Amino acid sequence: WDNSGNVNNGGSIAAGTKVVEGISTSCSPPLPAVPAYNASLCTADVLTHYGSGNSTYSVGPGANASYTNTQTGNLACYNSLLVGTNNDKVTLNPGIYVIKGGELHFESGNGNASNQGGNGVFFYLVGGASLVIDNGANVNLTAPTSGTYAGALIFQDPADTQTLSIQGGSNTSFNGAVYAPTAGVTLGNGSGTAIDADLVAKTLTMNGGGTLSSSATSNFGTLNISVAKVTE
Repeated sequence: WDNSGNVNNGGSIAAGTKVVEGISTSCSPPLPAVPAYNASLCTADVLTHYGSGNSTYSVGPGANASYTNTQTGNLACYNSLLVGTNNDKVTLNPGIYVIKGGELHFESGNGNASNQGGNGVFFYLVGGASLVIDNGANVNLTAPTSGTYAGALIFQDPADTQTLSIQGGSNTSFNGAVYAPTAGVTLGNGSGTAIDADLVAKTLTMNGGGTLSSSATSNFGTLNISVAKVTE
């Protein structure tokens, strides 16, 4: 990858970002373990239980038991999850989030913050689930610092090929590795996205002024360089 063929209309890859293409299995950072969950216990989006906007609520492990089934001490599963719509203030509790089949969708949110909390979170997208970050979204997410998913933030099941879409104007910070080994990642239209960790994806597309600044997690995998990793 470079600042020509796959970067369009004013997009750019930060000068300090090294990009490695065609990484072999032995050089790739290991994919996270798939979390154990019961698909039959996955719940609907918590948003369906609240009004038309301006609501304040939390999601994820330990959230309102009437709307969220915490399957283990730190895992919750949703069929889809919409965050920050209609001026809602949504706090993402720490823990493991399984999104089964639908979208993990961040809208523009309230007070320039699409989510509250978001520290110590890991998202596993499975069954055709996908990530969408809208124009104007301000999403701040930090991976767990200990345990099975230390340093890992988002992992899309390798059986799924849905593109992870981060759209224009989003001021988004991902402090943790993003894995989409068989899918594409698209940054578009002026997104100011800082991925402070490894990015593993099949393809990377940047459009319209998007900027990617990616740095590797310390001692993560076997490549001791700061890279955005694109795997086949």
